[in-house]
Parts: sequence; C-alpha cells; structure tokens
Amino acid sequence: TNHKVFLLNKEHYSLIISFGITIPEDDNITVTLYDENGKSFIQTISNYYKQGYSTVNLNLNQPYQLSSGTYFINVQYKDENRTLKFVK
Repeated sequence: TNHKVFLLNKEHYSLIISFGITIPEDDNITVTLYDENGKSFIQTISNYYKQGYSTVNLNLNQPYQLSSGTYFINVQYKDENRTLKFVK
C-alpha cells in the first residue's frame, strides 16, 4: 500500500469534513464525492500534496445542498484508490 487515508473529523452542522492522507512522494491527489447511487457531486482535480501526512478539508456547504443520506469520498493517488464513507 503506497498511501493511506484516515477520516479525522466530520461536523454535522457546518458540513466540513477533514481527513488525512499519507503519500510516499509529492504528487497530485484527486478527491471525488459520490452519493450512495454513484452520482458524483464534487471533484477536486489535481490538488498537489507534499510527501508524508497532509490534511484535506472538504467544505460541503452551499452550493452542494447535500440531503440526508450516505456518501462516499474517493481519494485517488496515482493508480490507487481509497474510499471513506460518511452519513449526513
């Protein structure tokens, strides 16, 4: 496993989700938010992160208007994917 993803914090009221990533070398990370039906809501493409541990913050307030339900955050580093699940 070349990278790890950790769910750090989810605040229901502000809908800010923070999670940590650990990567072995500097590179781009793609973060995509999906609903339980597989519909993509947010895609953060080509955010550059330094080697080691970094915190990623997703602000899910407007304009996304997420209804209650189950969502998945997919984090892609090179050809590897990790998925986090959260419930709003």
